[in-house]
Amino acid sequence: MILINKKKTRNLNKIFKEWGDMMSIADLFDECEYLYFGEKDYNGCLEIVGKILKEDPRNIGALCYKRDCLYDLGKYKEALRCMDLILERINDKKNTINLKLCALLKLNRVDEAYELYKSFDEDYFHDYATKFLAYRLYYEKRYEESAEIYLSLHYKHNYLLNYEIIDGFKRITNHTDIDLSEHYQEFYLSWIDNIKYRSEDSWCPLCGGNNINTQFSFCNDCGECIQMGAPGLHVECDGLQIAYYLCDKIYKIRKHLKIGPTLEELHQKMDYFDDVEFDKFIEHLKEIDYIYEDEGIVKLSE
Repeated sequence: MILINKKKTRNLNKIFKEWGDMMSIADLFDECEYLYFGEKDYNGCLEIVGKILKEDPRNIGALCYKRDCLYDLGKYKEALRCMDLILERINDKKNTINLKLCALLKLNRVDEAYELYKSFDEDYFHDYATKFLAYRLYYEKRYEESAEIYLSLHYKHNYLLNYEIIDGFKRITNHTDIDLSEHYQEFYLSWIDNIKYRSEDSWCPLCGGNNINTQFSFCNDCGECIQMGAPGLHVECDGLQIAYYLCDKIYKIRKHLKIGPTLEELHQKMDYFDDVEFDKFIEHLKEIDYIYEDEGIVKLSE
C-alpha cells in the first residue's frame, strides 16, 4: 500500500506522477480514508476520488466519498447531483436519503425536504436529519408540522441528549397557539436552581464528587458517564437529563457571549426561553458572578 504523507507533501499531482501507475484502486481508497477521516482534507480527497471515477465511473464507494466531500465543503447543489446518481444505483439508500434531506434544507428548499421526509417511513431518517427538518419548519412558520415531528422524536426515544427537542417544544409553545408545555415541565425554571456557584474544579453533577476521569468522561465516584460539563460552575442534579440540558444552556450562552451581545440580542439567540425563564437564568448567573453587563453588553466574568 502506498501512503501519501500529508505532513511531508501536499503536491498530489507529483504523487500521482511518481506513483500513479503503481497505485491500485484499493490504494486510492486508503488515501481517501486518510484524507477524509484523518485530515479532513475534503479537496484532496475529491482529487483522489476523481482518479477512481476516471477508471470506474460507477464506483459507489467513490461516489459516496464525493457526496460527503461536496456536502462538507458546502457545495450542496453538486452534492445533490451526486446523491441522485447514487440513489439510481443502490438499494440501501438510507444514508444518502438522510444527507439529501439535510442538503435540501441547507439550500432552503424546505418544501422539497418535507416532501422527501413524508415519502418514507419516519423511522427511515436519522435523528439529526429529523431534528434539522423540525427546526427549519418552525422558522418557516409551519408550526403544526414542526410540532408533529418533534413529538414523534419525543415518543420514539427516551433521550438523555434531548435538549434540542425540549427547546423545540418551548419555541412552539412560547410563540404559537400550540401548547406543548406538558412535555417539558421538569425542564422549565427549576433546572436553573441546580446551578450552585462558580468553581474552576471539575465536579460530577450527580454525586458531587471530583474524581472525574476526563479522558473517558467518567465519574469514578458514582460510576456515571458524564458526556457534558458546565465550565466554571458547580452543578448538582438528580438526573442526567437535567444535567445535560443545563450544560447545553451553559455551552450556548458562552458561545453567544463571544460576539458581545446585549441582553435583547442574547434573548433572540436563546429564543426557546420565554421572558420569565430568560430573566431567571440571567439573574441567577449574575448573582453567582458568572456573567455581568458592561455598558449594555453581556460578558463572561473572568
